[in-house]
Amino acid sequence: MRTKRKAREEAAAMVAALGEGWTENVWKNIGWHFSTQSPCGRLTIYAHEQNGVIVFSGLLGDSDSHGGWCDWQSGTGPTPQEAAKASIRNASERLKAIGAEFTTGFLIDGETVRS
Repeated sequence: MRTKRKAREEAAAMVAALGEGWTENVWKNIGWHFSTQSPCGRLTIYAHEQNGVIVFSGLLGDSDSHGGWCDWQSGTGPTPQEAAKASIRNASERLKAIGAEFTTGFLIDGETVRS
């Protein structure tokens, strides 16, 4: 089981991997967990351990929703960057289906990602 210290270390590493402006969140709920939030607050990346492997999930939503208003804004990946990009890509595809698009991007590891 992850300790508080380990969760803080992993959260700090995830923030460093995602880039400037991302913030970390560490909490206890039957074990220690962590997430990071984009500078604008609309994208949250969670880390989950499954069979000893860390898996990342991204949720996109309003800045006060901690990510995700619906399941179509979610994405997963082997790294926090890939989970973030998958979340944005999934949301972009859904928006295109209704004739809309992102007008701003997300800064992920120094790169602006829009879709």
